[in-house]
Amino acid sequence: GHDGAVRAAVFAEGDQVVLSASADNHIKKWNIGQYEEVRVLQGVVMEGHQDAILAAGFSPDGKRIVYMSDESGRAGIYVQPFPPDGSKWQISVRGGRRPVWRDDGKEIFFQSPDRNSPGASLLAAGIRTVNGGLEADPPRELFRVAFPTLTSSMWSVTADGKRFLVADTAGIPS
Repeated sequence: GHDGAVRAAVFAEGDQVVLSASADNHIKKWNIGQYEEVRVLQGVVMEGHQDAILAAGFSPDGKRIVYMSDESGRAGIYVQPFPPDGSKWQISVRGGRRPVWRDDGKEIFFQSPDRNSPGASLLAAGIRTVNGGLEADPPRELFRVAFPTLTSSMWSVTADGKRFLVADTAGIPS
Protein backbone atom coordinates (compact mmCIF):
# COMPACT_ATOMS: atom_id res chain seq x y z
CA GLY A 1 0.00 0.00 0.00
CA HIS A 2 0.85 3.63 0.41
CA ASP A 3 2.47 5.31 3.41
CA GLY A 4 0.32 8.43 2.97
CA ALA A 5 -3.28 9.22 2.19
CA VAL A 6 -4.41 8.00 -1.23
CA ARG A 7 -5.63 11.09 -3.11
CA ALA A 8 -6.84 9.40 -6.28
CA ALA A 9 -7.34 5.97 -7.81
CA VAL A 10 -8.42 5.19 -11.37
CA PHE A 11 -8.92 2.07 -13.48
CA ALA A 12 -6.73 1.66 -16.55
CA GLU A 13 -5.73 -0.86 -19.22
CA GLY A 14 -9.18 -2.34 -19.71
CA ASP A 15 -9.91 -2.21 -15.97
CA GLN A 16 -7.11 -4.72 -15.30
CA VAL A 17 -4.95 -2.29 -13.33
CA VAL A 18 -5.47 0.58 -10.92
CA LEU A 19 -3.28 3.67 -10.79
CA SER A 20 -3.18 5.24 -7.30
CA ALA A 21 -1.70 8.61 -6.30
CA SER A 22 -0.74 9.44 -2.75
CA ALA A 23 0.45 12.13 -0.39
CA ASP A 24 3.52 9.88 0.16
CA ASN A 25 4.92 11.16 -3.18
CA HIS A 26 4.20 7.89 -5.00
CA ILE A 27 2.13 6.83 -7.96
CA LYS A 28 1.56 3.07 -7.90
CA LYS A 29 0.28 0.75 -10.59
CA TRP A 30 -1.60 -2.30 -9.29
CA ASN A 31 -2.51 -5.50 -11.13
CA ILE A 32 -5.96 -5.98 -9.61
CA GLY A 33 -6.46 -9.43 -11.13
CA GLN A 34 -3.56 -10.70 -9.03
CA TYR A 35 -3.54 -7.97 -6.33
CA GLU A 36 0.13 -7.20 -6.82
CA GLU A 37 2.03 -3.96 -6.98
CA VAL A 38 3.38 -3.75 -10.52
CA ARG A 39 5.36 -0.52 -10.54
CA VAL A 40 6.10 2.29 -8.10
CA LEU A 41 6.78 5.79 -9.36
CA GLN A 42 8.28 7.79 -6.53
CA GLY A 43 8.80 11.51 -6.33
CA VAL A 44 12.58 11.22 -6.41
CA VAL A 45 12.35 8.96 -9.48
CA MET A 46 10.11 11.45 -11.30
CA GLU A 47 12.56 14.16 -12.36
CA GLY A 48 12.48 17.11 -9.97
CA HIS A 49 9.36 15.86 -8.19
CA GLN A 50 9.35 15.48 -4.42
CA ASP A 51 5.87 16.64 -3.45
CA ALA A 52 2.52 14.98 -2.86
CA ILE A 53 0.79 13.58 -5.93
CA LEU A 54 -2.84 14.60 -5.63
CA ALA A 55 -4.39 12.95 -8.70
CA ALA A 56 -3.20 10.78 -11.58
CA GLY A 57 -4.40 8.95 -14.68
CA PHE A 58 -3.04 7.03 -17.65
CA SER A 59 -3.17 8.27 -21.21
CA PRO A 60 -5.55 6.13 -23.29
CA ASP A 61 -2.58 4.23 -24.82
CA GLY A 62 -1.03 3.64 -21.36
CA LYS A 63 2.28 5.26 -22.39
CA ARG A 64 1.98 8.41 -20.27
CA ILE A 65 0.66 9.52 -16.91
CA VAL A 66 -1.07 12.84 -16.28
CA TYR A 67 -0.92 13.94 -12.67
CA MET A 68 -1.68 16.81 -10.32
CA SER A 69 1.07 17.90 -7.95
CA ASP A 70 2.06 20.97 -5.97
CA GLU A 71 5.71 20.67 -7.03
CA SER A 72 5.76 24.27 -8.37
CA GLY A 73 4.32 25.68 -5.16
CA ARG A 74 0.68 25.32 -6.22
CA ALA A 75 -1.41 22.53 -7.68
CA GLY A 76 -0.53 22.03 -11.34
CA ILE A 77 -0.97 19.50 -14.15
CA TYR A 78 2.01 17.53 -15.51
CA VAL A 79 2.60 14.61 -17.90
CA GLN A 80 5.41 12.05 -17.80
CA PRO A 81 6.13 8.91 -19.82
CA PHE A 82 5.30 5.55 -18.28
CA PRO A 83 7.63 4.04 -17.30
CA PRO A 84 9.46 7.32 -16.52
CA ASP A 85 12.51 8.33 -18.57
CA GLY A 86 13.20 11.74 -17.00
CA SER A 87 10.96 13.68 -19.41
CA LYS A 88 8.20 15.86 -18.01
CA TRP A 89 5.79 18.40 -19.47
CA GLN A 90 3.82 21.01 -17.54
CA ILE A 91 0.32 21.29 -19.00
CA SER A 92 -1.26 23.94 -16.75
CA VAL A 93 -0.09 27.55 -16.82
CA ARG A 94 -1.80 29.06 -13.77
CA GLY A 95 -2.33 25.92 -11.76
CA GLY A 96 -4.85 23.14 -12.22
CA ARG A 97 -6.72 20.31 -10.59
CA ARG A 98 -8.31 16.96 -11.46
CA PRO A 99 -6.82 16.12 -14.90
CA VAL A 100 -8.68 13.79 -17.29
CA TRP A 101 -7.51 12.54 -20.70
CA ARG A 102 -9.92 12.57 -23.63
CA ASP A 103 -10.31 8.97 -24.83
CA ASP A 104 -8.38 9.56 -28.06
CA GLY A 105 -5.47 11.10 -26.11
CA LYS A 106 -5.64 14.41 -28.02
CA GLU A 107 -6.75 16.58 -25.10
CA ILE A 108 -6.38 16.85 -21.35
CA PHE A 109 -9.23 18.46 -19.44
CA PHE A 110 -8.71 19.97 -16.01
CA GLN A 111 -10.19 22.33 -13.46
CA SER A 112 -8.46 25.62 -12.71
CA PRO A 113 -9.49 27.37 -9.50
CA ASP A 114 -10.57 30.99 -9.54
CA ARG A 115 -8.66 32.93 -6.89
CA ASN A 116 -11.49 35.36 -6.20
CA SER A 117 -14.45 33.07 -5.58
CA PRO A 118 -15.38 29.44 -4.98
CA GLY A 119 -15.59 28.79 -8.69
CA ALA A 120 -13.43 27.48 -11.45
CA SER A 121 -12.94 27.25 -15.15
CA LEU A 122 -12.89 23.92 -16.94
CA LEU A 123 -9.94 24.00 -19.32
CA ALA A 124 -8.66 21.91 -22.18
CA ALA A 125 -5.15 21.62 -23.61
CA GLY A 126 -4.53 19.97 -26.97
CA ILE A 127 -1.88 17.23 -26.82
CA ARG A 128 0.33 15.88 -29.64
CA THR A 129 3.14 13.37 -29.77
CA VAL A 130 6.05 14.78 -31.78
CA ASN A 131 9.35 12.93 -32.33
CA GLY A 132 8.70 10.73 -29.29
CA GLY A 133 8.04 13.77 -27.09
CA LEU A 134 4.90 15.67 -26.20
CA GLU A 135 3.61 19.06 -27.30
CA ALA A 136 0.76 20.75 -25.47
CA ASP A 137 -1.28 23.72 -26.66
CA PRO A 138 -1.83 26.52 -24.17
CA PRO A 139 -4.87 25.64 -22.05
CA ARG A 140 -8.11 27.25 -23.21
CA GLU A 141 -11.14 27.95 -21.07
CA LEU A 142 -14.18 25.91 -22.01
CA PHE A 143 -16.60 27.43 -19.48
CA ARG A 144 -16.88 28.74 -15.92
CA VAL A 145 -18.40 26.70 -13.10
CA ALA A 146 -19.48 27.63 -9.56
CA PHE A 147 -18.29 24.63 -7.56
CA PRO A 148 -19.21 24.63 -3.85
CA THR A 149 -15.52 24.83 -2.85
CA LEU A 150 -12.17 25.20 -4.61
CA THR A 151 -11.38 21.56 -3.93
CA SER A 152 -14.60 20.18 -5.43
CA SER A 153 -14.31 18.09 -8.54
CA MET A 154 -17.91 17.36 -9.30
CA TRP A 155 -17.64 17.03 -13.07
CA SER A 156 -17.19 14.40 -15.72
CA VAL A 157 -16.63 14.43 -19.47
CA THR A 158 -17.77 12.06 -22.22
CA ALA A 159 -15.17 9.96 -24.05
CA ASP A 160 -15.24 12.25 -27.10
CA GLY A 161 -14.82 15.39 -24.95
CA LYS A 162 -17.94 17.05 -26.34
CA ARG A 163 -20.29 16.89 -23.35
CA PHE A 164 -19.78 17.61 -19.66
CA LEU A 165 -21.76 16.70 -16.58
CA VAL A 166 -21.23 19.36 -13.91
CA ALA A 167 -22.60 19.92 -10.41
CA ASP A 168 -22.82 23.73 -10.49
CA THR A 169 -24.07 25.70 -7.48
CA ALA A 170 -24.70 28.97 -9.34
CA GLY A 171 -28.11 30.32 -8.51
CA ILE A 172 -28.64 27.98 -5.57
CA PRO A 173 -29.38 29.92 -2.36
CA SER A 174 -26.89 29.27 0.43
